[in-house]
Amino acid sequence: MTGAAEIFHDIQSRHDFPLSATIELTRRCNLRCSHCYLDLDDHPGLTGEKLRSVMDELARAGTLLLAFTGGEITMREDWLDLARYARKCGFALRLKTNGTRLNDDEIKAIADLPVLSVDVSLYSSEPEVHDRVTNRKGSFEQTLRSIEALRKCSVRVNAAIPLLNVEGADLERTSALVRELGCELLVGHTYCPTLDAERDNHDFAPPLELLTQAISK
Repeated sequence: MTGAAEIFHDIQSRHDFPLSATIELTRRCNLRCSHCYLDLDDHPGLTGEKLRSVMDELARAGTLLLAFTGGEITMREDWLDLARYARKCGFALRLKTNGTRLNDDEIKAIADLPVLSVDVSLYSSEPEVHDRVTNRKGSFEQTLRSIEALRKCSVRVNAAIPLLNVEGADLERTSALVRELGCELLVGHTYCPTLDAERDNHDFAPPLELLTQAISK
């Protein structure tokens, strides 16, 4: 065996390699989502040099799948350079973003990498409900624009819909919008209490009936 087949056989023969990994590029974010568990203060993140070193280690360990998350990954000026480096290392890369800051050049660059998927947070099919969750007026339109532009470039988009106790949110209508946009649906059922002691997000935990509704679909 040679090439890819030999590499795959070597990976199969090992039982201690990390198949997938997630790197938090930053905790900074341009939105202030009511349910977010992160302490969004401007904590210094790892340097680009350190992150590339981590990716080198993961590649040597046999990791296949890598996800970039935040905060909002595009708050780092070097996020695209790091994405290119991840692809150079051979990872199947997923990008997790709120989609409000992507410009046309960045979307084209994502398509050119390419990536396994771009996971975009979407809280409702109703602009006012989505914006109420993010606490940023106009965020729904910005997110929708990025989704449509990514799909136009044939980028696979997963619409990540967290199950939240939010008045006016409707999973069925939001799911219909996701299908209309040509996206895959990722329904998030996990809930994390905030790391910020000054902020309480317990009221946004999904009620049992909402979890039951999602599971039955």
